Amino acid sequence: MEENKTQTGKHNHKNHHRGHGKGHSHGKGNRPAAPAYKPPYAEDLLARGIETLGLSEATLRPLQAGRFAVVGDIVCRRQTDMYRVQNFGKRNLNELTAALKRLGVDFRPVEEVVVQTAAKGKPDGKQAPVAKPQESTAKPQEQGEQRREKNKNKEKNKHREEPMTLERAFPKPKLVHSAPDEMPVDIYTKFHKGGKWGFKETATGREVIPAIYDEVFAFKDEYACVERKGLFGYINRENELVIPYRYECASSFSEGYACVSDAEKCGYINKQGEVVVPFIYDAGTAVTDGLAKVKKAGKWGTLNIATGELSWA
Repeated sequence: MEENKTQTGKHNHKNHHRGHGKGHSHGKGNRPAAPAYKPPYAEDLLARGIETLGLSEATLRPLQAGRFAVVGDIVCRRQTDMYRVQNFGKRNLNELTAALKRLGVDFRPVEEVVVQTAAKGKPDGKQAPVAKPQESTAKPQEQGEQRREKNKNKEKNKHREEPMTLERAFPKPKLVHSAPDEMPVDIYTKFHKGGKWGFKETATGREVIPAIYDEVFAFKDEYACVERKGLFGYINRENELVIPYRYECASSFSEGYACVSDAEKCGYINKQGEVVVPFIYDAGTAVTDGLAKVKKAGKWGTLNIATGELSWA
């Protein structure tokens, strides 16, 4: 999916779904090594490709250009780090944040790195008495040599005199910008006009569906998920409303099914608008190869849409 509604629940780009990168450690001298940061989520979530998050093309492409491949590449970073990605702005970040929340994950927290060391020779941490410096009796030539040696040692141990910071404890990998891989392009592309969204022909740029919607997402299975007045429904390519506006949030169709949410929980519907999975889950993903990930009571499981069989990881 290419929209920001793949994980459906109480958070979407409007706060629906209400309810690996590796870090690097530094430890020099007396400083304890900073712990490597590992996102506290299941490996299968961290290994999910970012193309499954349901992001719009405008948000997905900068991430792919920045060599973000899986969810773990994102959640090992703080939210503010994403502004370093080329062509990735606040709107893109809001969409990505909502998609992560629907999946049940989040960016790395903005923690403070506090390094505490006991005073030398004092295990209890009390300050050792400081001896009064004695006046030097060395000759000027000896004093010059002492200063040079002191400066040499100071430069050598410079990294140990610098304060511990988040950037030192967890250096950020350099993002390499490159052309994204080719992605399938739909015959319709969404466009923004006068604060609303519509669709135009990708090849000609001709407007085919007027900009009358608060939000739209790319056509999937010949239906597009659209929003008006805070509720979501689905239209076809003739701009006919085929499934009424009744959902708090919704995702695009995938393999004939879409994850949608009412006021509290989410379930799945078919292209006739019929509920095929009841609204009992806290979150759900797009259907892939007949399977979807669903969350309930804080646990993620795998749901077979056709049989209704649910297995907990």
